[in-house]
Amino acid sequence: MIEIGTKDFTVDVPKKRISIKTIGQTKYVYYVMEYYKNKNGYYTNRSISIGKLDEKNPAQFFPNDNYFKYFDVTPPKTLFPTRFMHAGHTVFLANRLQQLDVAPILFTLFPESYTKILQVAIYMMCNGNVMLYMDDFYTKHLNPYKEIIGQRHLSELYEEITKEKRWAFFKEWKNQVVSSDEYIAYDVTSISTYAKDIPFAERGYNRDHELLPQVNVGLFFSQHQKLPVCYELYNGSLTDQTFLPTMMTFAKAFDIQPFLYVMDKGFLNTKNIQYLTEEEIPFLLSAPSHQKVYQEALLAARKEIRQMNNYIDFAGVFGVKTTVTIDQEDYTLFCYFDSEKAKTQERTLFEQIKEREEQLAKQLQCKKRRKKEPYFKVELEDEKMIRFSRNNEAIEEALALTGMFGLLSNQPEIAPAEALSIYRRRNAIESHYDNMKNFLDFDRLHTHRQQTTEGKFFVGFIAQILQADLLRVMNALPKKTVPTIKSLLLELEKIQCVQYEKEWKLMAPITKKQKDILALFDISPETMMEQIIKSANKNSPSV
Repeated sequence: MIEIGTKDFTVDVPKKRISIKTIGQTKYVYYVMEYYKNKNGYYTNRSISIGKLDEKNPAQFFPNDNYFKYFDVTPPKTLFPTRFMHAGHTVFLANRLQQLDVAPILFTLFPESYTKILQVAIYMMCNGNVMLYMDDFYTKHLNPYKEIIGQRHLSELYEEITKEKRWAFFKEWKNQVVSSDEYIAYDVTSISTYAKDIPFAERGYNRDHELLPQVNVGLFFSQHQKLPVCYELYNGSLTDQTFLPTMMTFAKAFDIQPFLYVMDKGFLNTKNIQYLTEEEIPFLLSAPSHQKVYQEALLAARKEIRQMNNYIDFAGVFGVKTTVTIDQEDYTLFCYFDSEKAKTQERTLFEQIKEREEQLAKQLQCKKRRKKEPYFKVELEDEKMIRFSRNNEAIEEALALTGMFGLLSNQPEIAPAEALSIYRRRNAIESHYDNMKNFLDFDRLHTHRQQTTEGKFFVGFIAQILQADLLRVMNALPKKTVPTIKSLLLELEKIQCVQYEKEWKLMAPITKKQKDILALFDISPETMMEQIIKSANKNSPSV
């Protein structure tokens, strides 16, 4: 109901049978209902208020209910809000997908369904990998896209995302993030599943120590841009070392030719080193210190490594480089000594020796399985252990290796400090996998067929790009406006829009903290407001 004095809209003051009365400081418009003679014979009238005069424009007034009752004018529809939507975080994420050129690339490959892919990716960023609640989510949160997909039709969407289209996306996306002087990190993780109808879900080395079938994910990650480049899903039973040549062929297909591939020691074996050398693929690999060729080189370097000119300030370690020969090929081994790590490893070593010594003492005169004892000499008689003693030579060798670690490369021109700096950036891909499994909930697949699994993970990859983008911007700042992605999204979620019939408006002005977040991503408050209202009006069923 529209009350007297409401300043929602004005109408023209009628030309006839009108009087203006001042009550207090306010002027009201009265309409004369009838004229009559009073008991004294004087003409007078009976009138009612039909609204309040607009003092800025006396030809207009603000009508009340009486006006619409007596003047046969249809009153306007209620001006009370009819709908509220959380809008800031979803529109913000849509903005980032556009700025990163993810949306334009998807448009060229999926012209009929690209907005549906983006809609699902945004939901994953906000709510994770469990799609059960997506319909409910978009009844309360603004969908930035007109084409809306319900959760019942997700399988159809996933099946549209063929391997050919995924690879076409990777090729275009690679052009956005990979340069010729790039360092590319490559790593593998596994995702477990309860599904029984996914052929490439198999038992294998499970990094989360779960006794479930799994799918392996091999991923390339740009260390300059701090963004994922491309990935491949493959059989869960295959080892990292076995699949490496396939992934390198995969990279060549997308013309990924970085300055250096950076990998951990899980990929290092003689066969892979030979392959990388023959294919002229530049690499930097963590070297396992227990293997003889690297162990000997590290022990030799330890003797003279602690010199001032070998000290690497930013890392607090000493570093030198030497040459090792593997299958008649020479490679560069970067050798490092970390005194802090040496103290920790030395303490751990002696604790292990003491614990094992106590275990062996309890096994005297008992049958002993013939297994290697790295730090003890064991004497057996009739398969029973009759005595043991410490192997001081082996212990002293292990002590000499404490604090030592190495990196192997076929790029001899790199300095030890640069090699270490490059390798340490590889932590970004491990952090990426951790966020993928925990923040996006991709520790499980939640799909039951291979085609839908592959399609859904691709949409999840779009969400991974968003996640990595937010992290790289936030981590580049000396002081964080918000501490986590979750807190960033929660803060922007507070931006709401409200619908008044066909018109959408912001519920409240954008706060200073919200403006500070938008400024990090070069988004002006005006642009944000405009995009929210545009998206709301585009998707409103009443428009």
